[in-house]
Amino acid sequence: MLLVLVALVAILVPNFGVESNGALRWLKIGPLPAIQPSEFAKLAILIYMAAWLPSKGDSLRDFVLGAIPFGGIVGIVAALIMLQPDLGTTMLIAIVTGILFFVAGAKLIHVIALAGSGIVAGSILVLAGGYRINRILSFTSAESDPTGMGFQTLQLLIAFGSGGLSGLGLGVSRQKFFYIPGSHTDGVLAIIGEEMGLIGVMAILILFIILFWRGWVIMANARDPFGSLLVAGILTWFSFQLLINIGGVTRLIPLTGIPLPFLSAGGSSLIVSLLAIGIMLSVSRQTVSRDT
Repeated sequence: MLLVLVALVAILVPNFGVESNGALRWLKIGPLPAIQPSEFAKLAILIYMAAWLPSKGDSLRDFVLGAIPFGGIVGIVAALIMLQPDLGTTMLIAIVTGILFFVAGAKLIHVIALAGSGIVAGSILVLAGGYRINRILSFTSAESDPTGMGFQTLQLLIAFGSGGLSGLGLGVSRQKFFYIPGSHTDGVLAIIGEEMGLIGVMAILILFIILFWRGWVIMANARDPFGSLLVAGILTWFSFQLLINIGGVTRLIPLTGIPLPFLSAGGSSLIVSLLAIGIMLSVSRQTVSRDT
């Protein structure tokens, strides 16, 4: 957790942070490849919370001793990520840690209060950033500007429609050549839909469902609260990241730039996702060894 905080601060230091498309989200140290600390923050704060929440005991249900320290810890990480700026990752971390807070035994009224303050803060940030308002308008009024702010939204839907049931064929996508910005990152599912059709998309969703089911079994059989909360946090993280990405590319919600786990290009995202799976397997292995 401390290393992640240092990395998030280091991004803001000249000659360390790497800017791309107006965002300062990558950290470059010497000859080493650039990394995205906000991706590592997702896992770091889950590990920290999985250890911190059970240690609070009954005081977790106290507003002063439980909710306020929790809000402070999450708030520090969220503030550093928002300075990049990255509202999508900030919202994801807030949602996942909030659910973990509730699962650990916090009072519902405290969770509602924290969620309400988060919604107010998020609304202010959306209204304050012009490009964020354009994201909203591209969701609600894409047809009014099909070659401008609505271009990506409409092209994503065209890709899905072009694929039909069985797709155009692996590697035959037309939309990935210019038409969909970020076709290898945020919009990768639309390209899969175009090349492999509804069948290919459903196959991927079934694989995710199997992953979540197996994760649920691991969580239910974990030998201690730390392991159980850790797996619960990882499952919640993957679930919401999947839902936010799918919702964005299918125009169910505004696009937020959240990658699709395991499939979107991005070294930091893939490394952190695989680390999370490794942790789940470690919890599972300890559960099996205890039972045997």
